[in-house]
Amino acid sequence: MKELLKEPVDEIINMIKDLISDTPPELMLEIKQNGIILDGGGANLKGLGELIVYETGLKVTKAQEPELSTVMGTAKALN
Repeated sequence: MKELLKEPVDEIINMIKDLISDTPPELMLEIKQNGIILDGGGANLKGLGELIVYETGLKVTKAQEPELSTVMGTAKALN
């Protein structure tokens, strides 16, 4: 299973690194202080948060119910 997920997880890490390099310094300072939040079903991948911390140095928090984040956000936006 680990080998099956290596490529998509590497892609996620590379996308995060690309976003970091494109982020204005004043916003990056806030992100470094507060970290990022993982949401969506992929947030439940064992070790993903720790890998992001290792690869980026950013603090990572997983949403309480990551698989429901998009649905709950959409519902709030529609109300």
